[in-house]
Amino acid sequence: MLLRPVKKVYTTGASPEVAVLIDGSRSMRNMDVSVYEKIYAKVAARFVADKKVKSNFYVFSDSANNIIPDDIKQYKPDGGITDIFGGLDKIKTDYLGRRLDAVVLVSDGNHNADGSAEDM
Repeated sequence: MLLRPVKKVYTTGASPEVAVLIDGSRSMRNMDVSVYEKIYAKVAARFVADKKVKSNFYVFSDSANNIIPDDIKQYKPDGGITDIFGGLDKIKTDYLGRRLDAVVLVSDGNHNADGSAEDM
């Protein structure tokens, strides 16, 4: 699923709110470890270390849960399915009535759960 990129311009004092959604399914283990480490390094540099961005992290598979940044690197993907829409639904629920500027999805894209984009 590809979406059109959007550039936002923020007024002074406004920090972007970002939800980072990380695939925790077993299929992520098929990825070369060095590739996963590169992805983690990019996510960490942009969304953990950058204090100008307010980031919340989620791991999803069969269900979606919050995760603290310190636990991301040690996280071992072992979930049974890749429910991308379930993860997005968790973010939608958590941010109901709040501003959310972006969602960053880290996944192999192998959605194999029930549901579709139309269900969102």
